[in-house]
Amino acid sequence: LRALGDLHLRSVLERMASGDAPEGDIARVLHMSRRTLQRKLADADLTYQRLVDETRHDLALRYIEDPGKSITEITFLLGFSVQSAFTRAFKAVTGAPPARYRERHRG
Repeated sequence: LRALGDLHLRSVLERMASGDAPEGDIARVLHMSRRTLQRKLADADLTYQRLVDETRHDLALRYIEDPGKSITEITFLLGFSVQSAFTRAFKAVTGAPPARYRERHRG
């Protein structure tokens, strides 16, 4: 993401994480064409989908460490329509369901 600059970064991350972020919309938020966004991502050895996936993963880990956020809330913050889909995706990446991961990583 640093290759894209910090302009509107928070808005971009929130839109990407919620699943409501078509590539063209994100390019507009960053004040560039879709093609320019694609070039910048390619320069950083990224695809748009990989950027979305990595952003969701990073935010999921950050959210799961916040005891004030329920698993249900995290599910919807990340743009999943049902908790079971979030649980499957989270487990595929971390090897543990969200609740178990949270228990293991309590600080």
